[in-house]
Amino acid sequence: MRIAWQRWKSGKGLRPPDKVGINSCLSYRYNAGMTSEPKKHGRAARLLVEQRLTEKRNAASRNLDRMTAAEIVRLMNREDRKVAVAVGRELPAIARAVEAIVGAIRKGGRLIYVGAGSSGRMGVLDAAECPPTFGTSPKLVVALIAGGRRAITRAVEGAEDSERNGERDLRAKKLMRRDVVVGIAASGTTPYVVGALRYARRLGAMTVAVTSNLRMPVGRLAKIVIAPEVGPEVLTGSTRLKAGTSQKMVHGVDAAEGGDIAKDGAKHAEYCGDGATGACV
Repeated sequence: MRIAWQRWKSGKGLRPPDKVGINSCLSYRYNAGMTSEPKKHGRAARLLVEQRLTEKRNAASRNLDRMTAAEIVRLMNREDRKVAVAVGRELPAIARAVEAIVGAIRKGGRLIYVGAGSSGRMGVLDAAECPPTFGTSPKLVVALIAGGRRAITRAVEGAEDSERNGERDLRAKKLMRRDVVVGIAASGTTPYVVGALRYARRLGAMTVAVTSNLRMPVGRLAKIVIAPEVGPEVLTGSTRLKAGTSQKMVHGVDAAEGGDIAKDGAKHAEYCGDGATGACV
């Protein structure tokens, strides 16, 4: 609605905002600057973008600007149903990741999420939820987001574009071989995540990639690849939608299994937290 108001106020809109409605707001292409577009120009970079399913147009939403609000939410709900199916196809890879995380934590290692933008915030969310939910130490599950703390609540333009920063932030956390690094990048091309995975791999730490585009750099760097390919988004390129939902489903399993098993060596599926905190979700 804010976009509609600004267009009308500037004279570019044809109708006042109270008549524009949600469909005009949603008809604009998602701001590509908020995704992990390769910043290097050239044929190779263009090919990467063209190959990413998450950047393609969704045929079902081509007439989004002509739909009513009810039609739009029904469309988004239909698209969301594809997420659980896509994640289901990745269960063998998720199980391998869980086993790797549990094994690492039992040996004194940590689970470290690395991401940028919306993907990075998913890692931050899981890391924040583990201590109150499972009674684990805040040092057990750690999240790194490109741009640091301020990137949690606002966009930090350009923060994701440096591979060197990904390595730098892992070095600052004193990454060890017994840790597990989970790189989260819906696009599969985010330089910050690529740099972190490359450093972790060089150090000998276990690497896991969570992406919605299988044949991309993060997938080639990680030992375990979890790639629920949810397809094009209703809003072109807006990977906070289906891709983000798939990430939350995957990360929830990783953190819950790893944290709970490491805590007391047993899983209590119907419980969470402990008597001291009474935490649950």
